[in-house]
Amino acid sequence: MSRLIVFAGLPGVGKTTQARLLADALRAVYLRLDTLEAPFIRMADNNDLKDYGYQAIAHLAGDNLELGRTVIIDAVNPMHHTRAIFRDLAEQHRARLIQFECVLPDEVEHRRRVEKRGTLNWDEVLAITAYYERWDEHLDGRRNIIVTG
Repeated sequence: MSRLIVFAGLPGVGKTTQARLLADALRAVYLRLDTLEAPFIRMADNNDLKDYGYQAIAHLAGDNLELGRTVIIDAVNPMHHTRAIFRDLAEQHRARLIQFECVLPDEVEHRRRVEKRGTLNWDEVLAITAYYERWDEHLDGRRNIIVTG
């Protein structure tokens, strides 16, 4: 049975590090939403790609699930409807869905990481926090929490 492993969490909490480590250990297909969206964001007048990136990465993941591969998704995955994309994908391909939400409770450390990376500023992360919907296991399915820091 193929597996779809999804890492979610705010920028800077460590989800990419965790996802890459697991992808390497499992020799799994690794798909990062930021990488997929980067060329389109540069071409667009604004960063509003709606859910197109999530739809595109789901199609790429689906192709690999059809081949029986384990796929790891690395994305903020901030809303119930984006999480549903991956839940539906796993169901469609009869793949086992394993979800992780990475959290970093220490705001000072979180801000330090964000500012060190330099891809986003702290105000942009706070803006994402404003629309990041709390995980609801009835809507989003079961998830494992990884506390980083």
